[in-house]
Amino acid sequence: MDIADRTQIVLSRTMSAVLIIAFVVGLYQGQWFNSFLAFLTFILSYIPALVERNYRITLPVEFEFIMVTFLFLSIYLGGIHGYYGYFWWWDSFLHGLSGVILGLVGFLIVYVLRTGSRFHLNISPGFVGIFSFLFAVTLGTLWEILEFLIDLSSLDTTALQPDNFDTMKDLIDDSLGALVASLAGYLYSRNVRVPFFHRIVHKFIEKNPSLFQRLRINSKRFFRGRIDAVRRIKHATLTRVKTLLTLIHKKRSKRGR
Repeated sequence: MDIADRTQIVLSRTMSAVLIIAFVVGLYQGQWFNSFLAFLTFILSYIPALVERNYRITLPVEFEFIMVTFLFLSIYLGGIHGYYGYFWWWDSFLHGLSGVILGLVGFLIVYVLRTGSRFHLNISPGFVGIFSFLFAVTLGTLWEILEFLIDLSSLDTTALQPDNFDTMKDLIDDSLGALVASLAGYLYSRNVRVPFFHRIVHKFIEKNPSLFQRLRINSKRFFRGRIDAVRRIKHATLTRVKTLLTLIHKKRSKRGR
């Protein structure tokens, strides 16, 4: 564990401690909603740990740090302390950051399928970038739909989406963040080193060798029948070509006589 890892762990633990303090202070002062938001943020910050436990995937330190930081900025600073109102760019910044995070997740999914297979799925770097982009934009769109449904079911219909302009601005911000992540994924697939991106992907591969091995086994089962079929077609084609060449040779021999 290097200095960067230790620094990220300390910052993550510090933000978690601040959330606990905010939760206790909110209860003491009777600010129930703020206390609830602090508690919710603290619980959501353990999503990476739940993923590791339930899916047997070891995530790099950067994942926990990014997750905790995003939740801290969006719910604690944005929701409790009103940063959305203080800074006009706060919402755009967080939507762009979410696009980058989701784009990174999308890249890791397709990258595992591309390089974790023994038979190496024929996925071009361009497709890797497109998939990462569409993955992030799709989830961002689903979030906007969820906000719309929440507003529709509440008495205050402008709670989360004041107007169409706000919705479209959020989608554009998500798309810009997704574009950054997809470009980084494309460059990485072309063996171009993107500093922070390269660090996360490289550590993810190092920490999850069993995931790649498991995919190799599954890929072998999945493609075995197709490979056998190709071999049979190849053998049948060669047999027919040999038969055809034999008939042509016999006809030429008869003409020569």
